[in-house]
Parts: sequence; structure tokens; C-alpha cells
Amino acid sequence: MLEVYCDSSYNEGEDSYIGCVVLRNDMQIHQSTTKVLGDPRIILIVNFQPLILLSLLSEFFPKAIKK
Repeated sequence: MLEVYCDSSYNEGEDSYIGCVVLRNDMQIHQSTTKVLGDPRIILIVNFQPLILLSLLSEFFPKAIKK
């Protein structure tokens, strides 16, 4: 089974980040932390970015695993 987890950290006035972990059959196959570009003014923006990345990763990894 493929599991993708993403989370965000919003830091007002400082750098904000999103982190993702991908597990396959309970083993970690990917981990990343990404700085949020720009200057997010509201937490809502930062909270949506992990969802976008989660969507992209959930599309990419099944295809990459099949190859």
C-alpha cells in the first residue's frame, strides 16, 4: 500500500515549510521538506500547498513504482 503524508508549518514573519513522507508497505521511500516560496500572509495559503503537493506525489509515486 502507498501512503503519502504532508504537513505545513506556518511561521508569521519567518520562513514557512511543508514536509512530506511517502511510505510503501510501511517502509519510507521518500521524505522532503520544502520552503514555501513568497511571503504567505495567511495560514490558509500555507495549508493548501501541502494538499497540492500531496496530489502531485500521489500521482507520481504509483507510476514510478510500476516502472
